[in-house]
Amino acid sequence: MASLPPDLPRVHAPATAGTPADAPDGAPPDGSRGGLTGPPPQVVGRDDIKARAFARLFGAPDGNDDDAMPPPAAATLGRNADDDAAPTQIGRFRVLERKGGGGMGVVWAAWDPELARRVAIKVLRADLDGPAGSVGHARLLREAQAMARISHPHVIAVHEVGSLGQQVFIAMELVEGTTLAGWLGAAPRPWRGILDAFLAAGDGIAAAHAAGVVHRDFKPDNVLVGDDGRVRVVDFGLARSGGAAPPMAPVATHDPDAADPDAADPDAADAPLTRTGAMMGTPAYMSPEQWRGEAADARSDQFSFCVALFEALHGRRPFRATTLVELARAVTSGQADVDAADARIPRFIDRALRRGLAREPDARYATMTELLGALRRDPAVRWRRVGIASAVAVIASAATFLIADGDPAGRCDGVGERLAGIWDPPVQQRVHDALLATDTPFAARTWESTQRLLDGYAEGWIAAAAESCAASMAATGGDDPRRERCLDARTAELRALTELLAGADVGIALQAVDAAARLPDPRECADPRRLAAYREIADAAARDRAAEARATLGRASAAGAVGRYAEATAKADTVVRDAGELDDPALEAAALLIRGQNEIAAGHLAAGEASLRRAVKQAELADDHATRAQALTHLVFVAGQDAARFAEARALGADAGAVLRVIGADPLLRAQLDGALGVAAKRGGQPELALSHHREAQATTRSMYGDDHPATLRATANLAIALRALDRDEEAERLLTEATAGLERVLGEHHPAVSTSLSNLAITVAKRNRPDQAVALMRRSLAIRERTDPGHPSIATGHFNLARALYDSRAYAEAKTQYREALDLRMAAAADDPLLAMSWAGIGRCALRLDELDVARDAFEHQLARLEATDDAAANEARIDLARTLLVHDPVRADALLDRVARGLEDRASTAGPPTREVRAQLATVSMLADSILLARDVAAGRR
Repeated sequence: MASLPPDLPRVHAPATAGTPADAPDGAPPDGSRGGLTGPPPQVVGRDDIKARAFARLFGAPDGNDDDAMPPPAAATLGRNADDDAAPTQIGRFRVLERKGGGGMGVVWAAWDPELARRVAIKVLRADLDGPAGSVGHARLLREAQAMARISHPHVIAVHEVGSLGQQVFIAMELVEGTTLAGWLGAAPRPWRGILDAFLAAGDGIAAAHAAGVVHRDFKPDNVLVGDDGRVRVVDFGLARSGGAAPPMAPVATHDPDAADPDAADPDAADAPLTRTGAMMGTPAYMSPEQWRGEAADARSDQFSFCVALFEALHGRRPFRATTLVELARAVTSGQADVDAADARIPRFIDRALRRGLAREPDARYATMTELLGALRRDPAVRWRRVGIASAVAVIASAATFLIADGDPAGRCDGVGERLAGIWDPPVQQRVHDALLATDTPFAARTWESTQRLLDGYAEGWIAAAAESCAASMAATGGDDPRRERCLDARTAELRALTELLAGADVGIALQAVDAAARLPDPRECADPRRLAAYREIADAAARDRAAEARATLGRASAAGAVGRYAEATAKADTVVRDAGELDDPALEAAALLIRGQNEIAAGHLAAGEASLRRAVKQAELADDHATRAQALTHLVFVAGQDAARFAEARALGADAGAVLRVIGADPLLRAQLDGALGVAAKRGGQPELALSHHREAQATTRSMYGDDHPATLRATANLAIALRALDRDEEAERLLTEATAGLERVLGEHHPAVSTSLSNLAITVAKRNRPDQAVALMRRSLAIRERTDPGHPSIATGHFNLARALYDSRAYAEAKTQYREALDLRMAAAADDPLLAMSWAGIGRCALRLDELDVARDAFEHQLARLEATDDAAANEARIDLARTLLVHDPVRADALLDRVARGLEDRASTAGPPTREVRAQLATVSMLADSILLARDVAAGRR
């Protein structure tokens, strides 16, 4: 079943107060409409003056700035880990409260005034502190350097490292929650829950290894479990670049605590932290090579991980010891006691742990990723399909005995075997290898999510096939051929997709997860109302041709799902012709639906709409209500793109809703319809209605799929955008943050979909008057898109958005450069792009701020040339901006420009009822500039 495109509108960084946040109307990003050219004067209390002036003109703004913080106190830094009195300031961060202390330092909760967020600040313990060159100074710097190299959802994020005097601090994300040790001790945990938590932590460690970083002190106390349920690995204080560290001296088994004082070279990240005899790590979790004083590598982390996981699952550690001497002897001799395992823990886990606990590193798994793969390879899941098929075989055998005179074959035997060569271990391996061979930064996460979705689909197909087979035999003594053809069509779609994935390129890798998520639900084949699409065909040759046509349609659907729209359209067009010759209106409707979807995705809206309307008519002829509902839903989306067609979109939506009631209000189709109606309502100026539809869509997809399904994440992003349109920005920011984090989990943090979500989040952050944070988010968004999807049209939008955010933060020179980059990219792509005028406007406003009047005048001339024929808001703003540059040198033309603006605004105000805030703002600007023209004339005449 095809899904609608998400509501991802043209993305831009909005202006601040006084400018509509979600419409690229070309307003100055700082909300100003006039004033002097050149940089603004540094006036004391300037922002307060602006706020009061704005309130007089337009009324007080709604709501308060909850993120405003009082000015910081003088900078002080706590000197002692045990001090009762907290420092008031650490660098630019204002200290809020103490969160805890560890082996190397104290952690404070603090406020970051620049990015308006809470952070955690780790300050080196006083007894480890010292001048530059001391071991404490070097360790904390090394922790920051190691952690900053890693960007992964299961590794704590480092924002900044700095120092005041001789003390070093690290600013990290603040995680509200507990340690993994605390989480394990808070309540009895099922083994699957424990394993899932450790697998998440293991993914973080694997990401560190991929970045060349070895943790060297993995233990449950160095893993955080947030209140949001996300696991994060922390405290890389003992880390060093993998393979680069010289060995430590061995720890004597007669006295493991004996150690010489530490010494370090603070100038090199890979310098040794210890001298002879030093013991690095937590003894209970240390690997044999660490006890022996040898160099630790990624396999040492693997050993520590296995100790911790064994302990969490079995309630004891794998090495029996009561003293450090006994522990060192047991670990270095390989005397692991793992045989008396808890019978409740599956044996495949203990087998993996036994290998990970091997005494010699070479005997363990080659990488952390391999260990995690072994821990995820649950035979119970792998054989569940076989179990379903076997159970069905028993039922079928009984049914056969009763119905078919004791036929011993069992009609439903081997249901699962029909997926052999479609989604079995060899195919999975080919898909895995192909996706990873694309060498994209999100390839590994793409494989994990795609495998999970396709595993679930295959299990659902087997269950549907088994149930259909048994039910049809019990009812009629034979299989319903329509059900078989439906299941065959689902199989063909799965085969087509896995064949494409097995030859994946970067483009396919980009779409793989969404393609897997959009496969039609095989349970549809058990619904008699859906089977109307599969009519009986008496002629064997015609039946075979129809079957091949549906297989081709499956390939078309798969090609479109991975972004090959032209290929999908061509294949669907072939099926349309075949269906016409076969006089099969249901098949023709399905083919027209696929063709229309892909024509729209390729940007051919008129052709796509025509195909969809034909699909509706053919589906009506065939009584194929499901296809008709899908085609009507897509028509809602197409009509909803144009605000002038909102009434038509609602009427189409009413028709689609009526069809859905006929087929039992299919939840997924209902969610798609709500999403399309939400887009139409938003563009049609009905934000409250849009919010209602998007709430329904998100609630449905979440109940069906859970939080981490792509459909749920798209619905969450749409809901956030609807909230933003209603100026409910705090809720919008929370949901966009949630959607972004989910996309990172499902797709990987470098996927272009994450880039889009970050950009939308930046818009909301900018609207909440946090321009510096918006700039950081926009930079990250643009970097992802440029790295993973070069040449995509949204890169020009990314430069434009970044420019708007930079303007808000008053970085005018860089903002002008970014506007120019966006302009050049758009000119190269489409010289008639309507957004070119906005880029010229941005260049002009930056030039005004930089006192580059000639550049500004030229930019506004270009902008107005593209808008001259209209009197809309963008054209009026171009005239006002151009007039600003002409006040002194050409006041006559400036006066003419402003006169046209004023006449147009007065006409609008007289015919449209009370003037809007936008009209009043422009009238006020015109009035101020008119006064400036009179002043300029006086100056020119020498009278003043």
